[in-house]
Amino acid sequence: MFESRSWKIDTDNLWWNQNRIAARDAILFHFQKGGGPAHLTGNKGGGKTTLALHLARRLSTSIIRMDGDGRDLEQDFSAPVVIIDEAQKISREERQSIRSKNKHVLMVSVTDLTEDGYELVCKVNPLAYDEVVSYINHQKALEYFETEAMQELYKASKGHMRLINTLCRTAIEKYDVFITRAMIEEVAKKKFKLRY
Repeated sequence: MFESRSWKIDTDNLWWNQNRIAARDAILFHFQKGGGPAHLTGNKGGGKTTLALHLARRLSTSIIRMDGDGRDLEQDFSAPVVIIDEAQKISREERQSIRSKNKHVLMVSVTDLTEDGYELVCKVNPLAYDEVVSYINHQKALEYFETEAMQELYKASKGHMRLINTLCRTAIEKYDVFITRAMIEEVAKKKFKLRY
């Protein structure tokens, strides 16, 4: 039934909502005018890293991912703008050390790091139901989901992008038919053991 049974994230054609547009534009403007340390936060699986990848391309830089393994400060922090992903994995002192090497840094983290003192703080929020529908439509897959399936998808994912992608990808690959509420529930509760 499906023309393509794959579910892909096209980083050249990202889906945007008002929250992500506001965060993107604020961060780009902040660094283009030479602003200092900034912070991008949000829930796990909320789309922060995807947004950071987009920002890295727009700012002609790369992302440095923290592992919390003691070697994190051995990286090169000399780029005009430095984007640090998983910043919650390093200590406040280590984050301050990076900021002392380069004030043009964007810390991306699940944890709220505002106590560090940032010039700009942006938060990526979970999607509302109508935004989930808009996102699935952007993926050109809305016609494959019944309305009740979309409601179950929203309930199961709580609006978190990674979970929306995982549930949709799994359902589309598992079932070669129109996706129903029961199918989303089975994938969410039986395969991924989600409780909601």
